[in-house]
Amino acid sequence: VVPVFSNNVHEIRAYNRLAHMARGDILVLMADDDLPPKDCSWLRGVVDLLDKWPDVGVVGVRNYQHCWNIGGHYNKGDWFKDPATGIKAHWVQRVDMAPMIVRRSAYLYIGGMDETLSEPGMCGIVNDWDICHRMWTAGWSVMAASPLLMQGDGHESGTHKPQTAHKC
Repeated sequence: VVPVFSNNVHEIRAYNRLAHMARGDILVLMADDDLPPKDCSWLRGVVDLLDKWPDVGVVGVRNYQHCWNIGGHYNKGDWFKDPATGIKAHWVQRVDMAPMIVRRSAYLYIGGMDETLSEPGMCGIVNDWDICHRMWTAGWSVMAASPLLMQGDGHESGTHKPQTAHKC
């Protein structure tokens, strides 16, 4: 795991920069104000999912939505427990960012985050849903796995501050 810090280019541009700089097959996209658990064992489960299901382009471990037309509810629905990996997961329409785990080849295939959806200095609030829809359209699938409890660092940062909140 090698963190890449990209000051002052804002999140969606930083994610795209990361994808082009990376050498690995799997990228973990996290917001600048989230801290993952100190124990990185949750990554093993995500890697196992991506190994088992080669058509999966995105795995979300936070919020998910099965289908916007069915009540618009988040985090509702059945999970299956994969007997081979023991991981609870399911296919969904879309997942929320922070973190979002992407297969690098799929991310680059669809062109990464659409930078036109966010002005420089503003948050990329709809890019997580957009990337999921573009994954499905391009033939990749989207999964949600057991939620990971992220912790904020307690400070406003990057694009998440009062001056830009109206765009989020």
